[in-house]
Amino acid sequence: PADGLSAAGTDSLRLLSRYVRNLAGPRASACLAIRGSNPAFRQMDAPARAALERRTGYRWEGEGPEAVLRLDAPPPPEALAALLADIDAELARRAPFRRLSPDLVCAVLGRLPLRDVLAATEACTAVRDAVRTGGALERFCDPALWGPAARAAATAAPGAGWPDWGRALAVQSAWRRIEGRAGPALRGSLRPGLDLEEPAVAAVFAAALSGASGSVPGDLLLSLAARDGQEPSGARAGSLIGQGLRLLALEEVVDPRCASAGAAARGLLPATAEDGPFQVALDPQDGSVWLLAGMSATRKAASWAAFLHRLDHDVV
Repeated sequence: PADGLSAAGTDSLRLLSRYVRNLAGPRASACLAIRGSNPAFRQMDAPARAALERRTGYRWEGEGPEAVLRLDAPPPPEALAALLADIDAELARRAPFRRLSPDLVCAVLGRLPLRDVLAATEACTAVRDAVRTGGALERFCDPALWGPAARAAATAAPGAGWPDWGRALAVQSAWRRIEGRAGPALRGSLRPGLDLEEPAVAAVFAAALSGASGSVPGDLLLSLAARDGQEPSGARAGSLIGQGLRLLALEEVVDPRCASAGAAARGLLPATAEDGPFQVALDPQDGSVWLLAGMSATRKAASWAAFLHRLDHDVV
């Protein structure tokens, strides 16, 4: 580590990195003076402040609460790049998991029970990303739902970041809890998951995973892969959501005729059949879930996975 950066705290190094990146960016002119009373600056410890002064040329003017750390002009880009490289190297040294390949991280965590694997994802973003897209969670997912057909369909989706086993497991677990609470007639009205061996279904699946414009949001698609809506007669058995709102199958979700006037006017995809003025629909751009009542709409969740979690814990 250069210039004593190893003595600085991790949070201080991150703040120092932010100040240096601002100096290197379009906001450089606004960073030529830093008040000593600035709350963010005061959170930096002494070693980080010393590195900022020594490596950039900042100098103090004034005393007490009115003291200002000032620069006449931004330092040369190469000097800022060198400082950022040293900061990043020191931060990487403190997070050894970042130097391990995702496969190796998953091989280590693959020996742990699910509770411990999920707890490990809170350690750092490198572990979280490796667990979600690697194989550490795959063994907890139902192979009947996320088997070779799902992989083959996802392969046709460039840039999809599949498999996201974290999302798949979250949706699968939510359905198990919801079905465990539902009555026999309601459970019996649910259709099996998507048949990804069917080319037309696999094509829709791949398009959604690739983020194609107007496609089915990924969380809803994973949910349909677990349970492809309810049978048309399912409304008589009840509703998982309330108001008699029957869950739609994939073929109905992508059918414009199933969208209410309010959903069509907002460019939303229907997730349930209409029941009077009510319908649940999703925004194909960000995946958010909306409850429509005629031409009015209320946002209920940020994603379909969050909506399923709410069904399990709350009243929609």
